[in-house]
Amino acid sequence: MVERCSSQTPLISLLLAGALTLLAPAASLQAQASQRPCALVTPAELESALGGRVTTTQPQEIPYKKDAHNDHDGVLSLCTYKVGARSVLVVSSTQPVTAAGRQRGEAQTTAATDQLRHQGWTIQSRDFGATKCWTGVAPEGTKSPFSPSASCGAVKGSYFVSVTVTSTNPQDRLSMEQAKQIADVATGRLP
Repeated sequence: MVERCSSQTPLISLLLAGALTLLAPAASLQAQASQRPCALVTPAELESALGGRVTTTQPQEIPYKKDAHNDHDGVLSLCTYKVGARSVLVVSSTQPVTAAGRQRGEAQTTAATDQLRHQGWTIQSRDFGATKCWTGVAPEGTKSPFSPSASCGAVKGSYFVSVTVTSTNPQDRLSMEQAKQIADVATGRLP
């Protein structure tokens, strides 16, 4: 099914969003808090998925402005968890609002992956429907805080979420399927 919208739809959406924010500020604040990565995946869920104890949870928010690299103002929200020898980074934000912004984001991801491959990393990727995942392992003998790693990203509505799991133990590889399970939990909590 193809959805069609008039050129007025974005304006109407903005007006409704503004009216709802004025009428229900508490609900708006609650929704914003629920989109933060530390609210998208609980320590108990990570402990169950990864088989270790969460010892650290660190939230961070990085505001950004519309510029040559971003097609809208927003906040990149991060939550870093430490689970044994693993680090888990959950990121959420609003997705690019224009086709050019989405293409730029995809091009940046492709360029980063190509650069890792050029450096000798073994990269495998797979799409699970709307969720895109990859694993990366640095070349043997290379010390990297990001190897091995597994990462998944997904879009829901106007939001995106990504989950990246890295380990300080080169033998401690997480599969794409395991990373996807964590990403599914996070995506399921987005509005």
